[in-house]
Amino acid sequence: MMAPSETSVQTTNTRKTDTSHSVGVKVTTKAESTGITDNLELNPWYFRTVPGILKLVQLELATTAVGTVLYFIVAVVQLAATNRKDYHYALYHHGYYSSYIAAGCFGLFNFVAYAAGTFFLFMEWKDSKPATTTVTIPDSTPNPTNSH
Repeated sequence: MMAPSETSVQTTNTRKTDTSHSVGVKVTTKAESTGITDNLELNPWYFRTVPGILKLVQLELATTAVGTVLYFIVAVVQLAATNRKDYHYALYHHGYYSSYIAAGCFGLFNFVAYAAGTFFLFMEWKDSKPATTTVTIPDSTPNPTNSH
């Protein structure tokens, strides 16, 4: 753990007016390291390497997957709410019904587009993982049935 660091600031201001007086301020602070972020650094060049690019693909895969689920939920809620009896009458009466149905359909189109993007990102991530190989080592012990 790092030693506490000390900072000391001292300011003195003397001003002469009708009555003479002086003002002084002394501030002393002590800071102690918690050890959590002592070695934490951001290296932007890391994201230009293969492991850094893989981390970005994983992050993009996760955010696209979350977006896919959210687009599906919003589109279904939009279409379901539009077809409620009380809401349907108000929308149809004011001329907004077709706009709300179109918004729900475009939400479904966005869901399909995000689902395709998630699939392609998953395939890219899956192909970028190193292949595991299985090595079989032949048994070199002599077989007792073939001995002379």
